[in-house]
Amino acid sequence: MSAPVFVRKGTEADLPVMLRIAAASPTAPQWKPEEYRLAFASERSHKTGQVALFRMVLIAETEGVVCGFAVVAVLATLYPADAELESLAVDVSWRRRGAGAALVKEAKHLAKQYGADALRLEVRAGNRTAIGLYERSGFAPLGVRPGYYANPTEDAICMEVTNL
Repeated sequence: MSAPVFVRKGTEADLPVMLRIAAASPTAPQWKPEEYRLAFASERSHKTGQVALFRMVLIAETEGVVCGFAVVAVLATLYPADAELESLAVDVSWRRRGAGAALVKEAKHLAKQYGADALRLEVRAGNRTAIGLYERSGFAPLGVRPGYYANPTEDAICMEVTNL
C-alpha cells in the first residue's frame, strides 16, 4: 500500500524541485523558471483583486517528499469561470502511486471553488499514461489540436471534465 499523498499550495521555495521533476518528464510542459514565478505572483495578485486570470501551483507530497506538481489557471471574469490544468508532472520514482490523481482532484476542487463548471487541458496524443489518468478522473476528449506540441511535434488531445 502506498503512503498517503497530500496536496498543498506551492511556494517559490518549491521551484528547484519543480524544475527537476519537469526536466525528468519530457512529456510535461518545459516552462522556464520565470514562467513559474509568474504563476506564484499571479496568485498573490489575485488575493488583492488585481488580476482576472490567475494561476495556482499545487504541490503533491508523500513521506515528506515533493513528488509532483500542477499549475491551474482560472479566468475569473467570465461566468462561469474558465479553468485549465496547464501543467502536471510527477517525479518518475513516484508515478502510479496516487500523486497525479491527488493533483487532478485538487485542481478540480480549485476550479469549482473559483466558479468554473469545467476544467480543460491539453495532453500529448502519445502520452497514454496521462490520458489514462485524466480519463479515470472523469475527463473526456473534446478534439485534437494538430501539431500543437514541439520537440517532437505531436498533436494535442483536448480534454474536459464537467462533474467538478
